[in-house]
Amino acid sequence: MASTPAASVRLIAAYEAEYELDEAQRAALAIAGEHLDTAERLDAAVREQGVTVSGSSGQTVAHPAIAEARQQRIAAFAVLKTFMSADAGAAGVDAASLGQSDEGVAARSPASVKASKAAATRWGRARAISGGAE
Repeated sequence: MASTPAASVRLIAAYEAEYELDEAQRAALAIAGEHLDTAERLDAAVREQGVTVSGSSGQTVAHPAIAEARQQRIAAFAVLKTFMSADAGAAGVDAASLGQSDEGVAARSPASVKASKAAATRWGRARAISGGAE
């Protein structure tokens, strides 16, 4: 069975396939990748040892690696957020200045995606109430 490349290798390969990266971006991806690699190792420990362990008083508690893996992923996400421009969505800012992909599509922040979905839901409800008239 072939082993899956480490999360850091997959992360950098995915970004290099979409963007031209400078050295600072490669360094940031390496840091995020280290966090994701650690999270994968913690996940492996949980798979091996189980999701619960004995606590200090013998009680059953969640494996501490579960919370630590979550924290490692949060740290990786925080580093990856640095790829998003603070100017995203500002007037006069084009896709090229936002680190567009080869397809010419600017990256969108998670907050932008969430807001867009919320707006679509609100408009869908409004159309349903008004009988579909636009």
